[in-house]
Amino acid sequence: MLKSVGLAINSALKKFGIKMSASLQIYHYLPPWARNFAASVRGYYLDRWRYDSNTEKLVEEALERDYWSEKQWTQWREERLAYTLHRAATKVPFYRETWDKRRQNGDRSSWEYLENWDILEKDTLRKRASEFVADDCNPARMFLDHTSGTTGTSLNLWIKKETVKYWYAIFEARSRRWYGISRDTRWAILGGQMVTPVKKRNPPFWVWNAGMNQLYLSSYHLAPDLMGFYLDALKKYRVRYILGYSSALYSLAQTAIRENRKDVKMDVVISNAEPLFDYQKEVIAKAFDCPVRETYGMAEMVAAASECEKGSLHRWPDVGVIEGENDREGSLVTDFICTGLVNADMPLIRYKVGDRGSFSDATCDCGRTLPLMGRIEGRSDDVLYTADGRTVGRLDPVFKNDLPVIEAQIIQKSLAEILVKYVPTDSFSQRDANDLSNRIRERMGDVQVKLEKVEQIPRTTSGKFRAVVCELSVDERLDLHDNFDALIDINLEIDDDAQLVARENSRIEKEYHRREVEIDGNLYAPWQPAENFTLSERKNLMALMLHDLGKFPLRGNRCLEIGYGKLGWLADLISWGLKETDLHGIELDPARAIFAQRALPEADLRVGDAAKLPWEDETFDFVIISTVFSSILEQIVRKIVASEVERVLKPGGVLIWYDLVTNNPANSSVSGIGPTELKRLFQDFTATTRSITLIPPIARLLAPKSVVLATILSSIPFLRTHLIGALIKQQL
Repeated sequence: MLKSVGLAINSALKKFGIKMSASLQIYHYLPPWARNFAASVRGYYLDRWRYDSNTEKLVEEALERDYWSEKQWTQWREERLAYTLHRAATKVPFYRETWDKRRQNGDRSSWEYLENWDILEKDTLRKRASEFVADDCNPARMFLDHTSGTTGTSLNLWIKKETVKYWYAIFEARSRRWYGISRDTRWAILGGQMVTPVKKRNPPFWVWNAGMNQLYLSSYHLAPDLMGFYLDALKKYRVRYILGYSSALYSLAQTAIRENRKDVKMDVVISNAEPLFDYQKEVIAKAFDCPVRETYGMAEMVAAASECEKGSLHRWPDVGVIEGENDREGSLVTDFICTGLVNADMPLIRYKVGDRGSFSDATCDCGRTLPLMGRIEGRSDDVLYTADGRTVGRLDPVFKNDLPVIEAQIIQKSLAEILVKYVPTDSFSQRDANDLSNRIRERMGDVQVKLEKVEQIPRTTSGKFRAVVCELSVDERLDLHDNFDALIDINLEIDDDAQLVARENSRIEKEYHRREVEIDGNLYAPWQPAENFTLSERKNLMALMLHDLGKFPLRGNRCLEIGYGKLGWLADLISWGLKETDLHGIELDPARAIFAQRALPEADLRVGDAAKLPWEDETFDFVIISTVFSSILEQIVRKIVASEVERVLKPGGVLIWYDLVTNNPANSSVSGIGPTELKRLFQDFTATTRSITLIPPIARLLAPKSVVLATILSSIPFLRTHLIGALIKQQL
């Protein structure tokens, strides 16, 4: 049923010419439970691709291969490599064309020997990805994966279902079973998916994926004042192991130690995607009271390694053949040239992955015969910093999803400026440039992004590509943490409610001014189809709720609107039969207030502060609060205003409520208020509430074309962004 609903929505939107490129923005508008639902649906989908009744057999076979003799491994790998090379040369368009050209040029070398194959660069794979799929495969029936890797180069990868299952069985064996856990174990991942808007400053910064028993934690919100929420989430969801970027795990571990959190013990912590340094490993192990294991791998499935209980990093020889570019073994650090043995339907032969490392001829005391990896230097990008103290360890997702860039480098010049050097393809447009800038701001916050077109990204003296570079000095990085600590101290010293209120009012007034300057005044005009649709729906539903409760306002009832803006609900009250003299209001912004005062000259409309209402106790029969509390970010100020509302409202009086229940991903100056917080703010009230208001971007797209379709979508709970309610103050 849910799948049918989704298909119907997609079909309807396409019918009206609406593209789904804004799907991430729409997702960010969803309330937390809906985001969890969406993540879980995706999780169940992935689970079906990755596992089936044969998985356990494949896992056991992989674990058995861990102890194979050298002779067994040699025979198996020679047979698999021969099959892969033969299939690539005869069934894969790119390689078949390459060998045909070599033959035409008189090259008679045999493709049966790996050393005779040319090295494959990422740029070639990116440009001609579909030509690497074998003739007897249908890409439409294969799993399409995307990766950007260390060079900022987006790649498309096609994988058959049976290959996906085989790969994840090996992963299950060597990245879980080695550590005493399984895919049924509750786990967390610190990753680079945009599971919540980067500007968001209140939890949750995660989604629960029931389909994979996975808590997906955003790596973009690890500010010092927010990491405690992450630790709380690990406890709440009973997580037993964490997988994530080394830098992110290290930051979280430091907070756990600093706050003396003894309640977040893990079975194991697994690092991936970045090198794991000894000092990081020590801190992470101490924080979570468990072993820390390093892993190495990539979406291309041409090389992988994992750390055993003895601390050795073992290569997975059944995944691929790893050569050094100069084929020098031992402790020499060299570029990895890899040939995949897993995905013969999109074979990558002598593929230069962009990582560097070394090999080891030593044996391990764990008893496994898997060869050892030495040091890995790949993915050694810098950590970037935001003005609020967050560290951003990986920015490669910026380049995923077919951005037409050959390679790119992100350079942090200051806390306020990011420089992006990029080598574009011929199809790169201004729209792509804007998209690239927006993707960085989504992860780094409100920074200036400068784009610099170059012919090639400069390499280091050792020839290494660095996708992310931080040019902040050591002192600047230390000052950032010192300033944050000072800010915490300042906040702790502010114990005067008046100071908090004054500071919050000043912030809100500045936000009013910013919106007046930056936002088109016509966007929210009542004649706009979407605005008219939203206001009508809101008014009609509230009228029905009040009628059903026997609390519909009558002429002579005294009504107060807090934050009436340019008119607010006052016009609705007039249409319901109240007189101007029944209406009262308070508004923080004088410029807004003038409009309403001129429209309703007989109403008692004042300019002032909702935290100190200028009316006596129990004055009003109705108090209206519409999109006010979501603009107040200080919890103490919210409680003060709520207390004032309760003070001036008569027993049995009604609080009319309308506000965001989700955060606005495009506006970090608001914070949604759900039913739980609403109940906590107004504990002595009986509440009747409902979700309402179609996600604004969808409403603006649909309402001008079809009110009927907008109405249908507005009936779907997870597409609603606001909460409307009538709260009755209890009689004494």
